[in-house]
Amino acid sequence: SYDTSFTRFFYFTQNKNIDKYVECGVAKGGVCALVALNNPNAKIYALDAWSGMPKISINDDQHLKSWEGVTAPYGNEKSVIQSFNMINAPMKNLNIIKGWVEDTIPKNIERLKDIDFLRIDVDWHDPVLFVLENLYFNVKKGGIVLIDDGCYKGCRTAVESFRKKHNITNTIYKGEKYGCAEGEEFWWVV
Repeated sequence: SYDTSFTRFFYFTQNKNIDKYVECGVAKGGVCALVALNNPNAKIYALDAWSGMPKISINDDQHLKSWEGVTAPYGNEKSVIQSFNMINAPMKNLNIIKGWVEDTIPKNIERLKDIDFLRIDVDWHDPVLFVLENLYFNVKKGGIVLIDDGCYKGCRTAVESFRKKHNITNTIYKGEKYGCAEGEEFWWVV
């Protein structure tokens, strides 16, 4: 269930010494808030467009085309603040960056270095691959890369091709199957 995933993530981030957490696709910011609560001095970078789902590419499941532009109640900048307030998470190091990752990452690349934990929740092939190509090598050795959309073929394909291209063989750990048959999230240590 969704609650089980957040509970597990809460314990997953406890005592991890996270100095910099970057999340691409934050929705309401609940995970960012949990990281801040567990790591009060961490710099939190919350990136999201809050403009509906991006366009899919030929590498994605074509039946997902109906999701393009859909603006379900997935949050906005205010709901990120509300999530932090709801659990009393410190906001002193919260950096909200609004816009598509293809636009915001290049503009903020200097701020997005020395990452301890990179969480990617941008759904489709092209944005997942873009984030990996632009931020993966900014993750510190021993840092964590977590992909939240493993149930989507395009996301899995992007990760597989990126790992193959860069000869990344680090063990992949899988989370619970709470959103779809394939299992939704997976991660590895850099």
